[in-house]
Amino acid sequence: MTATHAPDRVPQNAMTATATARQGLEAEAICFAYNGTEVLADIRLSIAEGEFVCLLGPSGCGKTTLLRLLAGIEKPASGSLSWKGRPISGPSIERGVVAQPVAEYLACARQGPSGNGEEVAD
Repeated sequence: MTATHAPDRVPQNAMTATATARQGLEAEAICFAYNGTEVLADIRLSIAEGEFVCLLGPSGCGKTTLLRLLAGIEKPASGSLSWKGRPISGPSIERGVVAQPVAEYLACARQGPSGNGEEVAD
């Protein structure tokens, strides 16, 4: 006897495998405060593994704070953070933050790909 599936239905185990493979970073209702001043409120996001995301905003809006929370460097006042379905409880080799000041980036970019000081045209 051969098992068949309706063409519009995906086997349950296939859906679970796909969901697990794409599961990445999850933030649910994250709140954070510095010295009593709320800097992040009710942040919710879902980033699939392998997805590229960029945070943009003015200085002081909480971009670095959010990255520090996602890396496990800081702990949220409330809400939950998870990586691949596991709670984020601290730093891990699987997640990290590398800060690069703009001035340093521009200096390196102007040196060219070889890094030997050859100026790169703007």
